[in-house]
Amino acid sequence: MAPTTHTHTIELTDEGEARLRAKAARAGLSVGDWLQKLADKEAGTDPAEELLRAYLNRTPEQIAADREAVMRTAIPPRPLPPGKTLEDVVVGIWPGDKTDDEIYAALERLS
Repeated sequence: MAPTTHTHTIELTDEGEARLRAKAARAGLSVGDWLQKLADKEAGTDPAEELLRAYLNRTPEQIAADREAVMRTAIPPRPLPPGKTLEDVVVGIWPGDKTDDEIYAALERLS
């Protein structure tokens, strides 16, 4: 069953709307999608936050089972491409839609 959705209308000044459009554009989103992500984050319903909470609250048994599953499916290491370092093949563009600040904050909570 699909979740119920609700629509809300807000009034913005021209300056406020311009700022929202700029923030949304920097994230590659429409204003509506950017506001939805912000609302989900603030309401604690951001799927990434829920996954992080579940990860941080695993039992010792769940951690052991997760490690076992990773080791069972681990791919053998491959040699580095000629002329590349490990950093060259690991560091790159994050494929998700989180900002660097959101990634750093999540990593900080994990450490």
